[in-house]
Amino acid sequence: NTTLHAKLDVDTIAFLERNFNSFNLDINSKSYNRLCRSITSSILLFASNDNAHFAHTAIPSWIQDILDLLRSPYLYNMSVSEITKEIPYTKQHICNTFKKYMGQSITEYFLQQRLNYAKYLLLSTTDSVANIANITGFNNTSFFYRRFKQQFDVTPSELRKTTK
Repeated sequence: NTTLHAKLDVDTIAFLERNFNSFNLDINSKSYNRLCRSITSSILLFASNDNAHFAHTAIPSWIQDILDLLRSPYLYNMSVSEITKEIPYTKQHICNTFKKYMGQSITEYFLQQRLNYAKYLLLSTTDSVANIANITGFNNTSFFYRRFKQQFDVTPSELRKTTK
């Protein structure tokens, strides 16, 4: 497997987040599909720019398998150790190899996936913040609020108020 890695600048990331937040995020909606196509086109256009820093890196298939698992909302109430227990490598090898290819620790990556899903749920449902925290694997609501604010510079409640 060959994967394209990109380092996007803060302005590009802000542009993508702004555009995602301006649409109904129902994955079956036409606007969501148009947005995905538009963003994909923008990223491909950005990739062709000589100023972009891209590298082709072959990611081991077992790392791709871990990525697929870490992106699954059904596993967000599990720990990284539970998710990777069937991988036939030591914990240290898994962690070191993951960081080598992904540029961040497996735990931080998993936390970001859970927080991104929480943001999606906050914007697309009327579930309580406490329920969303629980769904995304946060047993401590205070910790959820703190990490959400660190990630998105806004609390879950503030995010909901600003998008209504």
